[in-house]
Amino acid sequence: MTGKMTDDMSDDPTTEGTVQHGTPEWWAAIVDHVAAHEADVPDPWADVALRSAALTADQESFLAGFDDQPPPPHVGDVDPLDVGGAR
Repeated sequence: MTGKMTDDMSDDPTTEGTVQHGTPEWWAAIVDHVAAHEADVPDPWADVALRSAALTADQESFLAGFDDQPPPPHVGDVDPLDVGGAR
């Protein structure tokens, strides 16, 4: 599929060759684009050995900061179906 993808399908002559968003042609353009570029992208789910499974000192410091955070507020005995006091 040729042409660029766009949401704007105005009468502008410079939009000739565009594919309107949401049409079957637009999705075909997405599939073509992904197929043309997927060989360049590593598989995120591949079994790749990590350089190190341990956290860095900066990561440990950052995560330790969560320990002193207050707990999220808790709403007591509220009926989630009681919208606007209708019940």
